Amino acid sequence: MVMQTKHEVFFQRYYPRYHALHSKREKTAMLSEIQQVLLCSRKHILKKLREGPKCRFKTHTRKKIYDHEFCTKLFELWESSGYMCAELFHSFVHSELAALLHTKQFICSIFFKRKLELVSIGTLKRIFAKAKKSRNIAKGFSTTRTTPRGLKLSVAIRTNNWDIQTVGWHETDYVAHCGHVAVAPYLCSLNFVDIKTKWCSLEVVKRANQQEIFQAFQRIESRLPYKLRGINPDNGSEFINHMVVKYYQNRDGVEYTRSRAYRKNDNALVERKNCTVIRKYVGYKRYESEEAFEMIQCLYARLEIFLNFFQPTQVVTVYELPNGKLRHKRSKGKTPYRMVLGDETVSKEVTLSLRARKCTYRVLELVQDIQQLQEKLKGSEN
Repeated sequence: MVMQTKHEVFFQRYYPRYHALHSKREKTAMLSEIQQVLLCSRKHILKKLREGPKCRFKTHTRKKIYDHEFCTKLFELWESSGYMCAELFHSFVHSELAALLHTKQFICSIFFKRKLELVSIGTLKRIFAKAKKSRNIAKGFSTTRTTPRGLKLSVAIRTNNWDIQTVGWHETDYVAHCGHVAVAPYLCSLNFVDIKTKWCSLEVVKRANQQEIFQAFQRIESRLPYKLRGINPDNGSEFINHMVVKYYQNRDGVEYTRSRAYRKNDNALVERKNCTVIRKYVGYKRYESEEAFEMIQCLYARLEIFLNFFQPTQVVTVYELPNGKLRHKRSKGKTPYRMVLGDETVSKEVTLSLRARKCTYRVLELVQDIQQLQEKLKGSEN
């Protein structure tokens, strides 16, 4: 006999009869009968007779604060901002919502605005969870070529990238858009990321050789809002070659180093940006035509503005506990633009020009242009 059946038999059959009796002898006889039928202890039976049947209250579900209407409007803003993660989207809302409403790039009610300002990161994660499951992420493969040992040994190894406290030190890497067949010719993307501020510069090249990479470095340096102090690539021949190495070794004020072979964590920041920026927006298809080259150029021109001026990034601080373990703490999201303005080595002229540039951009229109270019790029080559 299961507990539910015992409960029903006891309170429907024995409980009313027991309280209707007056004689102690009759009550004792009924207790023995209950004990024999239900196989319960005598003390447990007496306790249930004293307490009586408990009222089972209906469970009241909490009223939903973030209803379907709120989620629909939130998904609209999330899609327009480029599907940021919950942490970065939370920072983006608190820093850019007022400007979006003022310029009428995003229109919402006062009640939606109040809810959006109060929503937590955990709630955003739960709301975005279902949508993220439906997104399939593909994978690529490496096309890095080894370099001559003598030339590689002439370039110093740097592994302490996370100790840098000034702007201008960069990690760099390239991504091949070769699809599933690494047969030239195919386009390649150069990723150039500042270690402190996460300022991201992107270039597309027709071939990953020393001349193309050197010219891409020159174009990126001319666009940087600060002074270039160091470059730290991997050991590929597109970076460790006579043209690039001799130029930067003979140049004063710029340090050219490399990471260890087969140690991707030495350049962890740019390796992550390869996935979250280049693969996210360009994808894994093969591109080799002049039309695709021009499209990717236009895409990167707009993408640089969005990533550096509007998309927040988190800075990880490492603490050592008394027991020797390391603890990683993430700060609140800040855009690279804000971090460049906060750097002491950046001049006032540069900060004023950056502020003037930011006022001319409209973030949601920028994201729409990026999405349109992505769709054109996907349909350009099959």
